[in-house]
Amino acid sequence: MRSWARSYQNCDERRHHVAPKPAARTVSTWHQYTLAGWLDDCAARYPQRPFVLTDEIELSYADVAAQSRQLADGLVSLGVRPGDRVGMVLANYPEFVAVKFAIARVGAIAVPFNYLYQQDELRYVLADSGCKVLVGMTGFQGLDYQSMLDGVTPRPAVVLLDTDGRVRANCLTVDDLAALGDENVGASSGFKPDPTDPGDMLYTSGTTGAPKGVLTSHDAVLRTAYASALTRAYETVDAYCSRCPAITCSDTSRVCFL
Repeated sequence: MRSWARSYQNCDERRHHVAPKPAARTVSTWHQYTLAGWLDDCAARYPQRPFVLTDEIELSYADVAAQSRQLADGLVSLGVRPGDRVGMVLANYPEFVAVKFAIARVGAIAVPFNYLYQQDELRYVLADSGCKVLVGMTGFQGLDYQSMLDGVTPRPAVVLLDTDGRVRANCLTVDDLAALGDENVGASSGFKPDPTDPGDMLYTSGTTGAPKGVLTSHDAVLRTAYASALTRAYETVDAYCSRCPAITCSDTSRVCFL
């Protein structure tokens, strides 16, 4: 009877036959970007490609880039400078994305807050982070942020997103911030943050103690986003449906690459 078995000189020869070495792969070099620099690059290459999709609105990369410049000019007009902290008490509204990139464009540090914080928690993180400006909702799921902020001292400059139709008179809104940017076009253009500069201050949950702010750089956020997209085999035509709060580290990074 003819034998089908193949003889091998040694274990290495058998291993190579059973599992041959893969062909060499070309690995592209990682290029460091700031968050705003990455957005501008995408807007230049894919200006009309959808970036933010909701039931009510669709924003392209070019739309978000333009909005972020407008809001960045407004933030600079409020006195925000590189290294300043800007708090964000925002659920997954479309405005979150443009505000996030606007903060990065100035070179300031975004501080995403858990938007279910009660007044004491809000007061603590505002004081601990040293926020110069807070961009937040008027209300969410029964929480009245305007009333909460009444009891917070020292109080940062507040910019409100009217989420419940109850914005108070004479309060600065996100639309007002955009209008302020229109009045001061180019105010943020002189700021050139470095990819290794801190871009986010992410607070821990505080399970065993007071929440602690953790700094992460522009480049680190983009690397996390790239790894997330790569390991999930996302294609350029894919849309990512987020059911997680954009304030979390994973979704803050993923929003950059989808």
